Amino acid sequence: ITLAYLYLRFYHFYHPLIGNIPSWGTWDRFITAPWLFLSYWKITIFSCILSADYSISPVRSLFSASFIIPFIIVTALLTAVFFVRKKEKEMAFGILFFSVTLLPVCNIIAIPNPLAERYLYLPAAGFAIVMGWFYYTVLKAAILKQETQNYLVYISYILFVVMLSIQSAATITRSKVWNNDYTLWNDTIKKMPSSLVHFNLAKASYDKGLIDEAIKHYHSSIALNPDSPKAYNNLGLIYANQGFLEEAIKLYKYALKLKTDSPMYLLNIANLYYKQGQLDEAIKYYLQSLELKPDYITHYQVGFLYIKQERFNEAVQQFQAALNINPKFVEVHYALGDIFLKLGLRERAKQEFEITLKLRPNY
Repeated sequence: ITLAYLYLRFYHFYHPLIGNIPSWGTWDRFITAPWLFLSYWKITIFSCILSADYSISPVRSLFSASFIIPFIIVTALLTAVFFVRKKEKEMAFGILFFSVTLLPVCNIIAIPNPLAERYLYLPAAGFAIVMGWFYYTVLKAAILKQETQNYLVYISYILFVVMLSIQSAATITRSKVWNNDYTLWNDTIKKMPSSLVHFNLAKASYDKGLIDEAIKHYHSSIALNPDSPKAYNNLGLIYANQGFLEEAIKLYKYALKLKTDSPMYLLNIANLYYKQGQLDEAIKYYLQSLELKPDYITHYQVGFLYIKQERFNEAVQQFQAALNINPKFVEVHYALGDIFLKLGLRERAKQEFEITLKLRPNY
C-alpha cells in the first residue's frame, strides 16, 4: 500500500520535491545532518522556541563549531545507547526510535525544508518513551529503597512539573499564534525574517486590508530574494488595484523575466495594456499566454479585441478556438452571430443566435 501510494503521489500528482529543494551540495547536506539532529532534540525538549518557518544555512566545514559540537554530542549519545541497550531497553528503544524515524528528514537525501517541526510528529513518540522510562526508573528506585524522602523523587517531581509547564505554556501560546495567517507570520517574522516569511506576511496583511504593510513586506521579500517572481507579481497586483498601471506592468514583466513560462504573468500584463487602451500590446501578450496554456476565456478576450479593431476574420478564428475547448460558451455563440450579421452572413448569424437561445432561452 505504501509503495502504491508513493508511486501515485510522486508520479501522477504534484511532485513536492521538484523545484523547491535548496541548492546544497551533497557534502554540505551530510555534514549538516548532526546539527539538524541536535536541533530537533532541542525543539522537542524546549517547545517554547517554535517557529512556523526555519531559515537555515548548511554547515560548510568539518572544523566549524556547528559541525564539531553536534557531532560529538550525537556520537556520544548513540554510543551510550549502544552500551546500555540490553540493560535499559526502553530508554535505548526510545532514543533509537527518535533517531531512526528522523533519518529520512535529516536532509541527507535532499528535501524542500531541511528543518520543520512537522517532521517531529512521529519521532516525538520516541521522546515520550524516554521520558516515561526516566520517571518510571527514578520512582521505582525510590520505592525499592523504601525511602519516602528520597531526593530522587523530589527531583523527578520538579522536572516533571517544569516539563509539563513548558509544554503547556507552549501549547497555549502557539494556539494563539496559529489563530490566523496574520498572527502566525507576525510571530514568525520576529524569529526568522526570511524572504518567504516576509512574502507570507505580505499576503496575510493584504487579505486583512493592510495595504501599506503588505507593500512594505513585499519589498522586504524582494530585497532578501530578488529572484522571486511571485513577490513581483503580487506587488504588481497591488499597484494595479491602486491605479499605478505603469509601475504594475514593470513588476509583471520582471516576474515574467524570472519565470518565462507563466501564462498568469502574461495575462496580467495583457489585462493592464487593455485597460490602458493599448490593444495591440494586449493582444500580443494574450496570444503568448495561449501558446503556453490554451484557454477559452482568453480566446474570447482576444476575439473581443479583434472586433474592436474590426479584424472580424481573426475574431472568428479566436471564437472558434474557444468553442473547440468549450462548445457551450454562450457569449461566444452570440458574438459569432453578431459578427456574421455585420458581415451580411445572415443565415450563419441566425444559426449562432439559435444555438445561443437553445443554451440560454432567456438571453
